[in-house]
Amino acid sequence: LTGEVFIDPADLSKSTGLIKADLLKLELFQQKRDDEKADYGERTKSDKQNEHARTWLEISPDAPEEARKANAMSEFKLTKLESDHKDVTKLTGDSRKVTGTLTGELRVHGRKVERSAKFEATFAYQGDKLTKVTVKTTEPLKVSLEEHDIKPRDAFGSLAQKTLGDLAGKVSNHAPVQIELVLTPK
Repeated sequence: LTGEVFIDPADLSKSTGLIKADLLKLELFQQKRDDEKADYGERTKSDKQNEHARTWLEISPDAPEEARKANAMSEFKLTKLESDHKDVTKLTGDSRKVTGTLTGELRVHGRKVERSAKFEATFAYQGDKLTKVTVKTTEPLKVSLEEHDIKPRDAFGSLAQKTLGDLAGKVSNHAPVQIELVLTPK
């Protein structure tokens, strides 16, 4: 991830930012469970699953170069931040936590969609000086495959898409994305 986030600790509602993710570095992992009440098993990585994901996103080596360049980066543009404490400077202590909702424009595969998620932010202070801000979503952003035109683009994938209705209980049409950032003031 790369990007810049602008935070005014005296008025969090003025916060803005742009976070970019290089999808060429994306790696998918999977955890399975026997049923809804069971614990998830060990995280495993499937090279084939990652290959299919790159094909669906049109960033695989066999995708046209123009498409690869256009789809390699995804972005989240923070447009609104609502929190339980608007002014962090009025809180006390070396560690000051706020919670709220962040809203922004999520661009994946050339498609922009507004998304919101709950977050928690911890502001680390040394005296009156802000030294670090840690922000993490407490619920995932849901990336809709359909809204972002993420779909099978090879022969196997096209055949698999026809059976997705049969797999609805096992395969989601949304990808949950968690965000965790550590920000250092300039």
